[in-house]
Amino acid sequence: AVTYVGTSKKKSTGGFLDSITSDFVSLKPKTVLYGDQGTGKTTIGCFWGSDPSNNLFMQAGETGLNTLKGARQVPSSILAYPTERISTFDHWMGALQELAAGGHKHVGGTLVVDTLGGVQTMLEAKVMREVFHGNEPEFWSYASGHKACKPYWKEMHKTLDAINANAN
Repeated sequence: AVTYVGTSKKKSTGGFLDSITSDFVSLKPKTVLYGDQGTGKTTIGCFWGSDPSNNLFMQAGETGLNTLKGARQVPSSILAYPTERISTFDHWMGALQELAAGGHKHVGGTLVVDTLGGVQTMLEAKVMREVFHGNEPEFWSYASGHKACKPYWKEMHKTLDAINANAN
C-alpha cells in the first residue's frame, strides 16, 4: 500500500531536487491499495477509517462489494453509489461532480474508489470513440490513446481533490 498525504508548499534544498517545486493543497490523507483480484482490497475498504459505517463506495466495473455483502463477510449497511448510474466515463465524472458539489446525502467516512481499472476501461472507450472515432490501431499507436486520456485523468483528480477538500 502506498499512502499519499497532501502537504503545504515545499521546495527541495539539495542537489538536483532544488529545481523541483511541489504545490499541494493541504488535504486529508489518501491511500491507494493495489493488488491482484481476491487479495482483499475491497474488504479493507469496508473497514477503513475511524467510522467505516460512513464509507461510500464508488464502483466501476466491480462486483466485489456485492459478493462480500452476499456472503455476509462485510456489513450489508455499507453504502455504494448506485452502480447502475455509472456505465460510462461521463457517468463516472457526473457522479464525482455530484459528490464534490455536496449533492449526495453521504457525509463523513471515506470515499472508496473501487476500481480504477474499471474507470480506465470506460475512459479508453470514450477517447477511442470521441477522439479516435473508433480507429483502434491509431488509439494504440505510440500510446496516442493514453496521451489523449491525460486531460480527463487530470479533471478526475481535480474533482477528487474537491471532494476531499469539502469532506468533514
